[in-house]
Amino acid sequence: MVHVRAVLLGDGGVNVIRDRPAARYLPSRHHFALARLIAFIRFPRHNAPPMHVDQLLLVIDRDQSAWENFVVPAWFFLTTVCYLAAALPLPAALAAVAAIPLAALVVQVPLATGFGAKVNGALAIFLLFVASSYFAVSESPVRFVAWFCHAVMILNAVAWLVMLILHDDVRELERKCAS
Repeated sequence: MVHVRAVLLGDGGVNVIRDRPAARYLPSRHHFALARLIAFIRFPRHNAPPMHVDQLLLVIDRDQSAWENFVVPAWFFLTTVCYLAAALPLPAALAAVAAIPLAALVVQVPLATGFGAKVNGALAIFLLFVASSYFAVSESPVRFVAWFCHAVMILNAVAWLVMLILHDDVRELERKCAS
């Protein structure tokens, strides 16, 4: 029986890693730059955590981060609920209750374009940015939600620049983990 430690993609990136628990922390397993930067900082460079299984096979794909796949959509949804509640001409408690099912519909709007996942994601982020820009200058308390949204987007942009600079270091980290 042949044991393969890693399968490399044509561009030098790692696709699958076997029996290396540290691979769980590779930046390549995250989608957003901020999550990638956090993963790069937290990567166990000296002592990898012990394996609690006989064999471990990890796919190195940018959509493998479970917390990222739950936190980001929840953040989008809750932010949309806040914006809709602020925009509805109802008392605050009633507006909050009405905003929940409306937000469930509104966050689906980019999916109706049928352009594919990348365009839909970019459209959703753009729409959230536009809505945040609108509410950031309002006098209502929802402006704090809008400014938080802008802060997260700015942090992600800065993390993207840092990860661009660290690109070679990340690739080397992947190669070391794969070997």
